[in-house]
Amino acid sequence: MGKVEEGGEVIYAHEEQQLRKSYPVHMVNTDLDWKECGEEVEADRIVAWGYLKQRGLDPDLAAQNGWKPIWRKGLRILIPAITRLPGHHYWQARSLVNHPLRYESPNGPRKDALIVVKNDRPRVACVVEGPMDALAMAELPRTAGIALMGIAPPKDALEHLANLTSTFSMVYCLCDSDQIHGMMGIQNYLATRGIFSIIKVPQGGKDVAEMTREERGKLLIGG
Repeated sequence: MGKVEEGGEVIYAHEEQQLRKSYPVHMVNTDLDWKECGEEVEADRIVAWGYLKQRGLDPDLAAQNGWKPIWRKGLRILIPAITRLPGHHYWQARSLVNHPLRYESPNGPRKDALIVVKNDRPRVACVVEGPMDALAMAELPRTAGIALMGIAPPKDALEHLANLTSTFSMVYCLCDSDQIHGMMGIQNYLATRGIFSIIKVPQGGKDVAEMTREERGKLLIGG
C-alpha cells in the first residue's frame, strides 16, 4: 500500500490514485490544508460524486443538502450538520479512501450536532448511525435521514433529535444487529418526550447504505 509522508501527515495516495483512475480526471495532489474545492474544480467533483454513485447513492441529493468536495488529507466530502446551540457550527469530512480517519472535523466537540438529509416535504424520519445511511434513506419518497454519528450521542444531541423528530408523522430507528441495545436507549429517550419510534434491523448483516433502494423501502414497510 503506497503512502506519502508530508508535513507529519499520511496520505493514502495509492487508494486515491486508484479511485481517480476510474474517472477522467487529474491525479491526486497533496494539499494538506482545509481548502474548499471551488466550482471550477470539476475534476474533484467528478471523483467525489463518482464515489457516491459507486456506492449506489445519489450525488444530486447530496449536493442539494450541502455536501461538497473539500481537501483535507486528500479529497473528502464535506457533510454539514445542523445545530441549535448559539454560535455552534459543526461539519464532518468523509474520506474517499481507506484513511485511518474516515470522518474528521476541525470544529471540536459535536455537542448537539446532527446530520440531516432530506428530500421534498419529508413526513418519515429515519434515525441512523452515519451520514451515508442518512443519504441512503433520504432517497425514499417523503423521507429524511438523521445521522447520530454513532449510537451514543451526547445529551444535547438527544434533545436536538427529540425536537427534530417531533415534527414527523413516523419515526424509525435503524441499526445493525449488534447496535440494538444502544438504539433502544435512544428509542426510550424519545419515548420520554412523547415520540413513538420503531426499531428496524437490516437483514443479512448489511449496513443501510449497502442496501438497494428497494430493500430500504421494504425495510420500512416490513416486507
